[in-house]
Amino acid sequence: EDDILQKMLTRYEEASKHIKVDAKDPVLYPNFASQYTDTPLADNSLIIVNGNKSKVVDYNSLYEVDYDYYTGSSSTTGFDGEGQIDSAIAYVTSDNIPVIYALEGHSEMKVNSDLKNSMEKANYQIESLNLLTTDGVPEDAGCLLIASPQNDLSEDEARKIISYLENGGKT
Repeated sequence: EDDILQKMLTRYEEASKHIKVDAKDPVLYPNFASQYTDTPLADNSLIIVNGNKSKVVDYNSLYEVDYDYYTGSSSTTGFDGEGQIDSAIAYVTSDNIPVIYALEGHSEMKVNSDLKNSMEKANYQIESLNLLTTDGVPEDAGCLLIASPQNDLSEDEARKIISYLENGGKT
């Protein structure tokens, strides 16, 4: 087990009577994680649970690592265990997860994986939305994300998008 992670989890448990840490050996409990995820987990990964809601915190996301692609080496540059666990606790205890729709269909850039990871860590759900193929902006939209287009929009395309958004997603 990771000593740093173990000490931090002990502090969480000592700080709140609402937090209980229970270690499960994957050799002794081979099917335990399958209740919460279909993805194989790295050793020392965490599963944060509250009632029927859960979130997996992969062990590899706890440490910040720099890779030197020239030499093939890596070095640990930071520890984000507290941030990852706090985010997971907020997720499983929240009744409302805001949805951010990333617009597509007008040569917009794809949402950068770093931005997507940061938004998901902050407990935002990211979905794609093509205004050309849907009847409107979904009611659960907390925000629309417009990534700068790879190609400039024509003036007519820009006007249509602005008009669409100003009319509440109605054409």
